[in-house]
Amino acid sequence: DSTIRKVNYDTYENVFRRDGLDTVMAVTEESYVQTIADDGIKVMARYINPEGRTPLTKEEAQLFSNYGVRLMMIYQIGVDDPYKGYDKGYEFGTKALKYATDIGAPKGTPIFFCCDGLDQPTERYQLARFIKGVRDAMGGQYGVGMYGPYKTVQALHNAGLIDAVWQCFGYSDYYVSDDYDVFQWTLSTYFYNNIPLPFDANDIKNVEKVSFILPYKKLD
Repeated sequence: DSTIRKVNYDTYENVFRRDGLDTVMAVTEESYVQTIADDGIKVMARYINPEGRTPLTKEEAQLFSNYGVRLMMIYQIGVDDPYKGYDKGYEFGTKALKYATDIGAPKGTPIFFCCDGLDQPTERYQLARFIKGVRDAMGGQYGVGMYGPYKTVQALHNAGLIDAVWQCFGYSDYYVSDDYDVFQWTLSTYFYNNIPLPFDANDIKNVEKVSFILPYKKLD
């Protein structure tokens, strides 16, 4: 199978680019954003839901956009929520639609939902129902991406259930999909001396597919 390959974790920094970051924290200091942009980061992935997170705001999205850094949207509460079926998907899709619209994210941009625990093949029917609920709630206004380990995201991609693939190295047993749009290869790393915030590093294979940027607007 051409989509299956293995990469030793110790060599990740020699295999993957670090042109994307994600964090649960708000990044609202202009000097921080400038440092990130100057480092060549193309995409900042941020959570759009307020439950248990510091959510991306329109102001933060505008600040990054003004520095040429694109935004990627994540919606996650519990690790196993996507295995709870249609109703949970409809609930999340309804909220995600509102939050993405409030930020001003262009329609068609994918929102990434998360299955970042151990792969559960016996629960894939419920996972498919969750995605159906999300799609019904969002009415095609935004795409549906999934973050998770190799077997989970590969199965969803192969079945044509998701629009974008964000693979994490956790629970992936060294496997790397050739079909990933984003690959997350470090966790909670302090990359910058002047930014006291932890980031995860990502290799963004398909930048424009997974992210958006707002037109320049002068900030108050």
